[in-house]
Amino acid sequence: MAEADIKPSVLILGGCGFVGRSIAMYLLEEKLANKVCIVDKLAPVLFRLTEKEQELFTKIEFRSGNLSKPEVADKCFEGSWDIVVNAAAETRYAQSDAVYKERISTLGVICARTAVNHGCKRFIQFSSARVYKSSRNPNKENSELKPTTTMHNEYLLLEQEIAKIEGLNYIIIRTADIYGPGMNNSSPMLPRIVVGAIYKYIGESMMLLWSKSLEMNVVHITDVCRATWLLTSKGESGDVYNLADKGSTTQGSLCEVLSAYFGIKYSFIGSLVTHAVGVEDAKEYSNEKHVAPWTALCALEGINTSITPYLNEELLTDYEVCVNGSKIEALGFQYIVPEFNLDRLKEVVDDLVARQQFPKHIPSKS
Repeated sequence: MAEADIKPSVLILGGCGFVGRSIAMYLLEEKLANKVCIVDKLAPVLFRLTEKEQELFTKIEFRSGNLSKPEVADKCFEGSWDIVVNAAAETRYAQSDAVYKERISTLGVICARTAVNHGCKRFIQFSSARVYKSSRNPNKENSELKPTTTMHNEYLLLEQEIAKIEGLNYIIIRTADIYGPGMNNSSPMLPRIVVGAIYKYIGESMMLLWSKSLEMNVVHITDVCRATWLLTSKGESGDVYNLADKGSTTQGSLCEVLSAYFGIKYSFIGSLVTHAVGVEDAKEYSNEKHVAPWTALCALEGINTSITPYLNEELLTDYEVCVNGSKIEALGFQYIVPEFNLDRLKEVVDDLVARQQFPKHIPSKS
């Protein structure tokens, strides 16, 4: 058999989460790997999996372990792995500095070192485009780095530390905000979708901070999976690649889609008023307004959901996610989901409904 025909073995860290699980599904559906193993500290049974995803876990090996402990990581890596994809990280907002350090930079460095010790041929490390300085000019891979949250500071530190590991063949992927089927509370887009449903239910106009031009660039999970696979064999060690679709999503374009889908109106209070009110006060008012109707809306269908309209302060700032994701196209990659639109929102909501995480019918009081 020719070397090109030999399929690699793939170890996916954080494999029960949104990104890791989606990559595992993609590898199996496309028959790209001869063996797939996922590692997560939480068991699959704790996630609301679709029937298709449940079937996935009958076809791959699952290993449980806290990868921030070297001895546990070493055990989870047992065997021979050509490719290691690290999608394990703390992606929830409002966690402590210590939690972010342990679950992002410390964990990532341990996994990268363990990958070298076990003869890994390519290590894929997920990072975030939020490590860049806020800008309305699309950030390229060599743009200024200036993260504004502890989470993203730890991502940047991780990038810097794994670059020092001798013998590690690695690629860094910096993604715009990821969305698509399977997305969870860690996605900055999801609370906004929930809020859109709430405003349909309460029959009011949705009011947002800042302006419609606030950059909120995104990338679909399908393209994230496809790009990850490409980078297992393309690119040079140490390369960094952004992932962002061509849609240049802004707060305004996102609201247009939400408005069309839910049949709601919206407006922006602008920067001057936002600064006068203060993000902290706006957060408290917003979250108090949204939680009760969301609970009532879900109760209408007996849904016990884990998703929430709660928007953390970090997601209410005027930080601009503006990303140029074209560098990877030089390797032959083509984005197949060009923008976030009505069809993509329907895809997300239908998936959430199927997982019993989102009401199927939303009555309106208007």
